[in-house]
Amino acid sequence: MTKLNLVVGCPSSLRQLPSGRCLVIDAENVDKDKWLHQEACITHPWPLDFKQSVITKSDGDIIKWHIFSDERFNGPWPLASYVNQYPNLKSVGFRELKGESLALILNNQDNLAHPSSTFQLVLRQGDPFDVLASAGAWLARCSCITFRCKNCTEASLLKCEQLLESLGFHQSCDDISVWSPQLKPFHLPLLLYGIRALFNADSYRSLHPDLYDASDPELMNHW
Repeated sequence: MTKLNLVVGCPSSLRQLPSGRCLVIDAENVDKDKWLHQEACITHPWPLDFKQSVITKSDGDIIKWHIFSDERFNGPWPLASYVNQYPNLKSVGFRELKGESLALILNNQDNLAHPSSTFQLVLRQGDPFDVLASAGAWLARCSCITFRCKNCTEASLLKCEQLLESLGFHQSCDDISVWSPQLKPFHLPLLLYGIRALFNADSYRSLHPDLYDASDPELMNHW
């Protein structure tokens, strides 16, 4: 059984990564060797990989990525979202980026191929609600979600809380930025996510050629 730490948004220090195998996703192309060498006295004893990407609700969505004088604020929200609280912040421009869903990224992780494999999610960059919404059935295999995205909007965080509560996650008493699953009998959505995470539509089509043209939900119902 594998455990993966998926960190959305590269931190400034190696110390800010969780222990264990890590995949770091960032909108910028992070030079892994240069990033590691900035703290020569620290080593990361577990596998560590980087991927340049922006996570959006659906694969191929185009997102306007705003760039500021303080790169910690770079993301999907314009200057107007910060100007009242950070009056010295300046807009530098923006880029249009093609995003991908968290589900697609996780589907491509060979170390999560076993159904009992789990992952922890650390959110530092982008819209956290879009990240969670794009995970789909994979949320059933998420053992912990940590919010470190201090510069996202309150509206997005509120939607995240509502979604996680509906799926049976609960907020830690020791650290309110940490959420973990706590299933109860009425939390059917997360249970359904778990079933879907075990179901491979392509394999099922191979077993039932007569259903080749059926949609994924139709195959799930047949199964």
